Amino acid sequence: MIAVFLSLLAHAADDGLPDAAIPPALAAAEADPHVATLEAWLSEQGAPPEEVHQVAVGMMAMEQGVAWQRGDVQLRDGAIVLRLAEGDRYAPPSDTARILEAWGNPPGKVTDGMVLPSGSHLFGPGTWAVLVHFEEEGWVDDSDAAEIDYDELLTSMQASQEDGNQQRRELGLEGVHITGWAEPPHYDSASNVLYWATLLRSDEGGVTLNY
Repeated sequence: MIAVFLSLLAHAADDGLPDAAIPPALAAAEADPHVATLEAWLSEQGAPPEEVHQVAVGMMAMEQGVAWQRGDVQLRDGAIVLRLAEGDRYAPPSDTARILEAWGNPPGKVTDGMVLPSGSHLFGPGTWAVLVHFEEEGWVDDSDAAEIDYDELLTSMQASQEDGNQQRRELGLEGVHITGWAEPPHYDSASNVLYWATLLRSDEGGVTLNY
């Protein structure tokens, strides 16, 4: 993630951002107390000492530059309403796309935005968020959940991930591999939700959980 973010900072500089536009944004980011946490975290991750402060401030500036929304958020021209809890923040699709790239994902991911839980930040230890995406699948009967072959599903997901790794490496990103279930699939009939979580390992050994 650190290398990816440094690359994004370099591209932003190459794009010719006016010098007069930089100081206010960076000054506001630098004053945020989370910068100190980011600096300690980046040092633990092995970031070059001479780049730690620049990257930490850049990460904070990116977070502050998101067009966050709070409260009730309307999606799909009002067809869907997200009722956010106190402190939760919603990022619209355009900002979410930039965030996902900064997290080391290939461009082009289609979402309906992202929810950052209360007290969380885009970067740093314990970072997590919820991607929002709506599919008009129509009616799905509860009994269908009992008929899914979850071993076959995992194998299919692993194969799809490996296919995607070719694109990741062409873009200069490290591969990510699904190593198994972090939480085996189970269906909650009361809330009509199918839950599962996968464990992912990067080529460099980093571990991520997708829930």
